Amino acid sequence: MMINPKFINTIILCDCVVGMAGMPDACIPFTMASPPYDHIRKYGGQRFDFEATALQLYRITMEGGVVVWIVRDAIVNGGESGTIARQQLYFLDLGFRLHATMVMKTKRTGLPQQVRYPTQFEYAFVFSKGRPRTINLIRDRRNSTAGQRHKIHRERDDGRRETVGYHPFKVVGKYGLRGNVWEYDVGGGKSTTDEFAFGHPALMHEQMAEDHILSWSRPGDLVFDPMCGSGTTCKMALLNNRRYLGFEIHGPYFQIAQKRMRRAHEQHRRDLDEYFEMPYRPPTPAIRYGKKSSRGTSIETADVPEVLSTIADDTFDAVLSDPPYGLGFMAQAWDGTLPPVSVWQELLRVCKPGAWLLGFGGARTYHRLACHIEDAGWLIKDCLLWIYGQGLPKSFNISKAIDRKLGAKGKAIGTKTQRNGASGIGYNRFRDHARTRGKISLPGSPEAQQWSGYRTALKPAYEPIVLAMTPLNGTYADNALNHGVGGLNIDGCRIDCAAEDHDERRTSALITSAPEGRFPSNLMFDDEAARMLDRCNPHSKGGKRRRSGRRDLKHKGNQLYGGGIGGGEQQAPDNYGDAGGPSRFFYCPKANKKERNHGLPAGQKNAHTCVKPIALCEYLARLILPPEREDIRRLLVPYAGTGSEMIGAMAAGWETIFGIERDAESVRIAEARIEAWKKGTE
Repeated sequence: MMINPKFINTIILCDCVVGMAGMPDACIPFTMASPPYDHIRKYGGQRFDFEATALQLYRITMEGGVVVWIVRDAIVNGGESGTIARQQLYFLDLGFRLHATMVMKTKRTGLPQQVRYPTQFEYAFVFSKGRPRTINLIRDRRNSTAGQRHKIHRERDDGRRETVGYHPFKVVGKYGLRGNVWEYDVGGGKSTTDEFAFGHPALMHEQMAEDHILSWSRPGDLVFDPMCGSGTTCKMALLNNRRYLGFEIHGPYFQIAQKRMRRAHEQHRRDLDEYFEMPYRPPTPAIRYGKKSSRGTSIETADVPEVLSTIADDTFDAVLSDPPYGLGFMAQAWDGTLPPVSVWQELLRVCKPGAWLLGFGGARTYHRLACHIEDAGWLIKDCLLWIYGQGLPKSFNISKAIDRKLGAKGKAIGTKTQRNGASGIGYNRFRDHARTRGKISLPGSPEAQQWSGYRTALKPAYEPIVLAMTPLNGTYADNALNHGVGGLNIDGCRIDCAAEDHDERRTSALITSAPEGRFPSNLMFDDEAARMLDRCNPHSKGGKRRRSGRRDLKHKGNQLYGGGIGGGEQQAPDNYGDAGGPSRFFYCPKANKKERNHGLPAGQKNAHTCVKPIALCEYLARLILPPEREDIRRLLVPYAGTGSEMIGAMAAGWETIFGIERDAESVRIAEARIEAWKKGTE
């Protein structure tokens, strides 16, 4: 449930516990609160019920939501009260995760004391309900080595690291991540320009509120402050394109907050007017790297976000990725969650305007994957489907479950042979699987008989692939000229028609006007699905091509320019009137045992559960390959696994391919496979 829209962008005069009690569950993505510090100040004589407030905050915070709790201890009986520690533990006991502990430091020291150093900071605890849904870490720490290439280190036998070279294209950015101690200048009009706001005795610094809002929320999110005081959190939420909701119990402070928000709304309208009246700015020319830029294929063992943070803006021409699906496939820990929005935001940053992204997804979580990519700023352009027929039905037998629950046993009527091990996504029918014999039994109870034949899921038979694009800089033509990207390689991926499928009676004129091949589709098959489809309609015919006087079709002699899925140059057909199974239009086989293990030492196997076929990866990599040019074409492959996407990109013609994979064993296999494929093409 969501909050009633009439309460959005309002500050309400009420007790925060009473106000939150009327809010629906899991409705707030981000809360920022600075509660009274151990009753240091009176606040109109109002009392603060911490435990009731914390309970309500946990209830209304959505999964992935964040609560920033800003507190400081008072001096009680000659010592610090320890309240912040007790509050921290109480939040954890409720189920919150302590995502970060931060220090908000002031440039001015507190009142001088005789027995302890004056206080100069307060804590900001960042609690989250599960994994934070939004993480936008601020980069404003100037790097002294900005523009230099990253060093490559290796560990010596004595445990020390030594520099062995420099990364071919990863450079140190102008700014790095700031630390978890944030410093602000307070007092004397520095906390805010709203002079009347200083009627509140503990004014929150506007920049501090803005920094937290930008770090843990998205544009359009609802920002909540249960004790909003003079309205700083609500003001900065509005000015940063968020919605807001605030509660304040003390009348005079409520009036200050209302006055500040009226002024903030006027400022926000002026900002919008200025934005929409901005003149058109032509796109900036692309940076040319020249022929001496680095070429080759490399893979780095690290977390994807960690590596992306070190890559300069606008570095890559495209992204090809097989990320985790968030299904927990075969109880693999790496497949537990989808990559968050922050990862796709970083990928957007390191890609040029108009760059393409192809990302595999799972049928049950594809919608989340697409939403994460779109929320990060990518433009969703299409959904490709790879159809396969070898999926293993992972479906729960309700009839047998009822018998087990009732303690009934059915009569055995035979045995069946079954494979041990999984299939479906990444399953290889050529792999050796132990076989066991299981019993075939009738239902053992009337209740089970009633539910005989009922299960809980369908057999998996496809994988969706999201096709997305970074926003263009100008028109498609502008983007192509200035950045060298922006179009799909259609002619390079046309589906070839074998010459034997055609009438051999053709003239030289017909050959000259031969079609380039069938336009690539967003549908692809593996061998099993292809056979199933062809059995249903084994004699389909392609449509006849009209005679044309065109002479500019791209083929070399009688060889097509592109090879379609699987690559290679095929004989150019004289028309579309071929016959055969429908799968000839969009065919791609699954990875077999030889392909999976190619390059590995004898006796070793590629045990990765989700190995994509190289032919499919080559086709997809060629689809997003920009035309040849002076500077090199760079492809980024995050979540590289055992390297199929990188090998396919090598075959497609990419000059620089950079992979990222955190699992060291997968990287070892990928490097061996890549090296073997390199030798095979020399």
